[in-house]
Amino acid sequence: MTVQKQRRPRTFSHAMTKIMSALTAEGAGDVIDRTHSSIYGFADPDQDVWPNVRQSLLLDVAYVLLGHGEPPLLGTYQHLLMERTVAMPEHVAGDPLDRVTQSIREHTEAIEAFAALPNKGPISPQHGNAALQEIEEAKEALELLAKDIEARMKVVKMGQGSAA
Repeated sequence: MTVQKQRRPRTFSHAMTKIMSALTAEGAGDVIDRTHSSIYGFADPDQDVWPNVRQSLLLDVAYVLLGHGEPPLLGTYQHLLMERTVAMPEHVAGDPLDRVTQSIREHTEAIEAFAALPNKGPISPQHGNAALQEIEEAKEALELLAKDIEARMKVVKMGQGSAA
């Protein structure tokens, strides 16, 4: 009987164990051109060895493409990032009119950039990336609106305002 080391969820060793269960250590090693013993090392909670960003991306892509669900290494990274940045200052809601005006402007620019693309055929990387950048800025403006709403809801929950 083999005794397995405990792996705390939301750690890289736990994520690598999920990947090994889906791909095998040999299969995961093939994906990133490493030996299976390297993969076992990544999954060992007693070793402070993690796959690098490129290797993590390749392993998560293989995991997802084989139909195993959400990318475990990305999920771990996101969790650890949030856990370690908890001390960041709380979001302060901006002026609603300014935020709405900014969001409308960003969305208009995104729509204009999209509309300027050719209707058919290939899109040049320069034009495509410019449109994608405008869309990203529009999404960020919407995200600010959502954060403002959440920040203002926290104030009401803490009894510092009225829900009316």
